[in-house]
This record gives sequence, structure tokens and C-alpha cells, in this order.
Amino acid sequence: MDMKRSNRPWQRWDDPEVASAIDDYWTSSAYEASHRRILAEMVAEYAGIAGRRLLEVGCGSGLVYSELVPTVAPNDSYTGVDVSTEMLSIARSRHEDAQFVRGDAYDLPFGSSEFDVVTCFEVLVHLPSILRPIAELMRVSRRLVIFTVWLSSSGETERTDEKHAGVRFLHNEYSLEDILQAVSSAHGHNGWNVEVRVLSPSLWALVLLKDSPLAPPSNTINARIRPFPGVIEAIRRDYAQRIARLEQGLASKEAQAEQLQGNLASKEVEVADLQGNLASKEVEVADLQGNLASKEVEVADLQGSLATRDCALDRLGRSARAAAMELDVQRSRRAVRYIGRFLDRLSLDDQIAPSFQQLRDDSLLYCSITRGYKLQPSESLHRVPFLDYRVEIRNRRLRGVLLAPILDAPATKGSLGLEVVRDDGRTLIHVLKAATEIGGEVPLLIEFPPIGGAAAAGYLLRVFALDVDVPIRLFEWRKYSLFGLGPVQRRAFCGFVFAS
Repeated sequence: MDMKRSNRPWQRWDDPEVASAIDDYWTSSAYEASHRRILAEMVAEYAGIAGRRLLEVGCGSGLVYSELVPTVAPNDSYTGVDVSTEMLSIARSRHEDAQFVRGDAYDLPFGSSEFDVVTCFEVLVHLPSILRPIAELMRVSRRLVIFTVWLSSSGETERTDEKHAGVRFLHNEYSLEDILQAVSSAHGHNGWNVEVRVLSPSLWALVLLKDSPLAPPSNTINARIRPFPGVIEAIRRDYAQRIARLEQGLASKEAQAEQLQGNLASKEVEVADLQGNLASKEVEVADLQGNLASKEVEVADLQGSLATRDCALDRLGRSARAAAMELDVQRSRRAVRYIGRFLDRLSLDDQIAPSFQQLRDDSLLYCSITRGYKLQPSESLHRVPFLDYRVEIRNRRLRGVLLAPILDAPATKGSLGLEVVRDDGRTLIHVLKAATEIGGEVPLLIEFPPIGGAAAAGYLLRVFALDVDVPIRLFEWRKYSLFGLGPVQRRAFCGFVFAS
């Protein structure tokens, strides 16, 4: 029987410190203690007609043992089995005389009908399937099986997960129809009588009694649903504890209110002093209002001058944007592009400002820059739908990208967009940055939630322009093959920001 974690990624109980952390929660929670007592009382209610030899499947750290022994069964009639060696170690240190063995719910290491009573609490919720475990519970039981399940509120089986001690575990919620079907498929009908005991709105217990006086004469499974008597009392105890905590909080707030009332009296004295000062300030305000009237005349004159300047600047801006669009048209002409390949051999690599140094270093590190690449402007994003750049990020969590966009004139509308795409084509990030934030003195930072992890990862950075009223280009690494006649090889000129 192979129970290694590598074959069962959903089985994480023996991860470092997980068992001890979960046991600490179980022992410190008043609700969990009340829940264990209810489970033991339910077993005691049925064990009297089934027998004394008891098996607890998924015994964990031995906390339910304390409720079952010796009230329900003597110590020499109890056996606990669990797949976690860490949980069993805690259980054995807590109960030295008890019998705890390691075993798997999918293949219990016991003979058929070896026990009178078999219990399984809070286990099936963490397993990927319940058919085989339920069959094993019924196989090793002579008369009685009691197990708990989480009931789905939607009426359909739902498979999710939950987090305990920093580790994710399966958390499956089942429909009653699927559970009864699993019981029927696991062991046929064979005289098993089924009762459903409601422990909470979402947690139900199934009680399987074989050859009981309540068993139906026909070859069907009879499911009776009724609440467990201890549930209402447990809920009432829980609410009583909450009310007590609220009353303690109220008393603390009342004490704070008394203290605030004392502070209020001293503040009233300060207010009286401030009122005296206010009267003198009102005289000063009257003088200032006289000065303000004369200043308002000056402001009106300045506003007139400003309106004239705004009109001039608006005309200048429109002219600059029109010139930028005309320049972009000239650049896009095929003859101009090919002539530029032969004449523009200059790389701006050694002319970058200190504020752009990180982009140079990061692009050399992550973007496969080799000999022969030159730092030059890209094509205009008005002429192509987007620009794609391949990057390799290893052992880091990426949360931002620094770009070096080029505007021939200031933009007044639109956005510069960035997408981060995985090798399988899935888009991880889609973010827009207002084009009005683009300046030429510092790189443009585009931030997003961290992506990536411990393993090496390849991504595609996709940059595009959306409704921008002037041409946008990017600084990029460019390499021309076949002496300028072949296709352009491009690499990203960008920096990366990583999560700590």
C-alpha cells in the first residue's frame, strides 16, 4: 500500500508543523470541544445495540478517543487508525495505553466484520472520492457504521478546497443523493438501514445499522432524517459565549465613555479660551477682506491674460500633434524604413540617462540580448496592433514592468496597454496606463498583482496603444539580418519590479 505524498498531492497532513498547528486549533476551540462531545454522545446512543469493539478511522491526534473511552467502549476494545504519522505521534504521546495504528481509508488493514462499531469523522470531506472508503467502512463493520459528511447547499456535489495551517486541503460537499448512492454501490443493500442525523445546517452524520429492527423489508435503502438532540444545546452554548464576550466589550466601552466625558469638560474650557481669541481674529479678518477685494480685481485681470495664453497653447498643441502624425506617416513609408536600416546604424545604448539604467540591465539579463543588437525606437503603435517581446523570469514573482515610450508631442487622451501572456496562450495580466502619464525623463512604471513562482517561467510582454491622439513608439533592442535586407529581430528594452 503506497501512501507517499508524492502520489497524493491532496494528502498534506505530514507537511512540516501542519499536524501540530491543527491540533493546537482543535484543543483551543470551545466549538470543536463541544462538537467532539456531540459525536461521542451520538456513538453512545447507537453502540448499545451494536457491540463494544470500536474502530475510529481518521483518529487524528486522539481527541475523540478522550470522549469515547471509557464512556462508550473500554480501552482494550478501541482501535484508532490514521494515515498521518505526525498525527499518530501526537495521539500516542497523549494516550500511551491506547492502540493507534497507521492505515489508509482506501484499504483498511483489518478483516471483514472485525469490529462492532466503525466511526469516521471529518475524513471523507478531505478525500477525492468516497465510494471506496465507504465500502471499506462497511466491510470491516459487523453492525454499525457512523460517518460525517458536509452537505452541499446547492443540492449538487461541489469540489473545493480550504486552508489549514498555511496548507490547502480538499473540501468536498456532497448531495444526499450522491452519498446514499455511494452507500448502495459500496455494499449493495444487504439489510443496511440508514439514518441521517443533522449536526448543523451543513454537517450531517450518516448512521448505517445492519440487520437492525428498523431495517425495511424491501430491497431498498431507507433514509430517515432527524436532528441530533445535542445540536441545539451546543448552538445555545456558543451564542451564550458570544453574548458574554459582547457584554465584556460593552463594559469596556462604557469605561471609555466615562473617560471621554472627563476629557470633554477640559476641552470645553479650551473652547472658551478659543472663543476669546476668535473675536480678535474676526477684526483681523475684516481687514483682510478689504485687502481681498483689491486682490480680486488683480486676479480678474490675470484670468483674462491666462485665457488668452490657454488659447495660444491649445493652438500650439494641435499644431504639434498634427506635425507628429505627419512625421509618423513619413516614417511608415516603405522607402524611408529601408533607407533607415542602412543609414541609422547608431545605438543609443551608451547615451541613456541614469534613470533608464535599470531597463538596460534588466533587459540584458532577462530578454536574451546578444551581440549586434542596437537600442533604437520601435515601429509606431499607430501602425501595428501591438509589439510582442519574449522574456524569461526565473525564481521571481513579477509585479511590475518599466518601459521607455517615446512621444513626438504630449498626449491628451488614450492609454498605453500591457498584457502578460503565458506560453500556453493564457493572458495573465491586462492593464492600461493613461497616455498623459508618459514623460521622457523617467521610465513608465506599469504595476499589477504578482505573478510567477518558484520555477522558471517564460512570458510574452504585449504592448499596445488605445485611442492615443499622437504616435507612440518604444525604445527596443533591434538587430537587422542580411545586412539590413532581412527581417528585424527585436528584444524588449524594459525593467522588472519583483515582489519581495
